[in-house]
Amino acid sequence: MISPYIRIDSIAGETHVVVDDWEVFDFLDDHLSALGFDFDWFKESMNGRKRYVMRFGKEIGRDSLEQALATIPDGEIERIWSINH
Repeated sequence: MISPYIRIDSIAGETHVVVDDWEVFDFLDDHLSALGFDFDWFKESMNGRKRYVMRFGKEIGRDSLEQALATIPDGEIERIWSINH
């Protein structure tokens, strides 16, 4: 699953999933929690735009998150994004 609204970053050894939309974030929160992932999250503003960041522990790597995101059906993120846009 590739989406321009979702990015995976590594900061200080922690993996972060950065989401540009609240509805998409809410969906991913439910999806990843149902798969057993544990994370903290916070909201930040950059250039007047909000983004939502999921912060995973150092034991969770990019590969496992990419695999989890790949289980989302094609088109689902776009459908959710279109709710507010």
